[in-house]
Amino acid sequence: MYDPSVTDLLFVVVFQLGVCILLLAAAANAARGYDSLLTLAGQLAGGATALGALLIRLVRRQARTGQ
Repeated sequence: MYDPSVTDLLFVVVFQLGVCILLLAAAANAARGYDSLLTLAGQLAGGATALGALLIRLVRRQARTGQ
């Protein structure tokens, strides 16, 4: 058996990693004063990572409760 709190903690870590990537890309964009393809890619990757972790977490929680 696995401990569900460990997987929950990993989802939190991945979500926070995605948010940090998103914020770092936004800070790089603000520091340069103009948009670039690299900052756009960072924002998209960070947002997709955070959103994906959140969606997986919600689906697993709903499957666990049986609703």
